[in-house]
Amino acid sequence: MSRKLLSLFAALFFALTLPACAKEDKKEAKVRETVEKILNTKVKSVTKTDYLGLYEVYLNGTILYVDEKVTVILEGTLIDPRRDANGRMRDITSERMEQLSSGIIPFSDLPLAQAIKQVRGNGKRVLAT
Repeated sequence: MSRKLLSLFAALFFALTLPACAKEDKKEAKVRETVEKILNTKVKSVTKTDYLGLYEVYLNGTILYVDEKVTVILEGTLIDPRRDANGRMRDITSERMEQLSSGIIPFSDLPLAQAIKQVRGNGKRVLAT
């Protein structure tokens, strides 16, 4: 009986939180679309921050912060004034840049048109260094 109740509770929890996630995704998509239109460039990611209702927009190796309606675009460092255990304030922007730039670059994102090429055989396989 308790296992059934637990399963029902879990299903109810996910059913109630799913619309909130979908709504958030729509907001992020709208922010992405608006920023791409204003700046005429491709946006890699949009993430809602915990600060002042701002959205973090990652594009061209930089982070911008915008409000939901993109009435303002902020470029610079976002600092959390609360002190950590060492007495330092957190640099939110630098932490996010480390997370975003530490990943592996997808092969399809490499600028192969600008590469020095050396073809051996039929050129079917590609190696990037």
